[in-house]
Amino acid sequence: MKVFIERDNIVLKQFNLTEAKNLFELVDQNRQYLEKWLSWVEKTKSVKDIEDFIKKESEKFGKGEGICLGIWCDKELAGVISFNFINKMNKSGNIGYWLDEKHQGKGIITNACRLLIDYGFKTLKLHRVDISHAMGNERSAGVIKRLGFVHEGHFRKSELIQAGFADQEYYGLLADEWGKQ
Repeated sequence: MKVFIERDNIVLKQFNLTEAKNLFELVDQNRQYLEKWLSWVEKTKSVKDIEDFIKKESEKFGKGEGICLGIWCDKELAGVISFNFINKMNKSGNIGYWLDEKHQGKGIITNACRLLIDYGFKTLKLHRVDISHAMGNERSAGVIKRLGFVHEGHFRKSELIQAGFADQEYYGLLADEWGKQ
């Protein structure tokens, strides 16, 4: 069964291989912006790379180890959101996301995160969700704070991005905290 979550004008759904070209074009259009924060972008050079990514994510989903969803806003692909990793033993998931530059500043990613977090806590029965952002990525920091995550730590030079190793801020959210919001 494919995951499909819809609320208002936002749809989150798993990718199929026929959408690889569309996703690659979106990555390519946003390449300069995305490369500042995400190391995988420079290795994504063709539709085949995206097809391989979709296959890998489908396998992870089949094992219960992750889920990758496209973010469609008003029927247009606007970005990607995922539980990059799901730890079944500890009932936790790690969120990652990116959004097309022209769709930013409209609350889309905050709402997409709300949908994914709800899915994680209610459907997957996760106990904890965590998220991080590179220092300097103030847009992501704002999203995380709006969602009510608790700051849990600072990891020095822990992620390699275009500019070199970046410090990361880490946050967590527990199921009972989400239920109180």
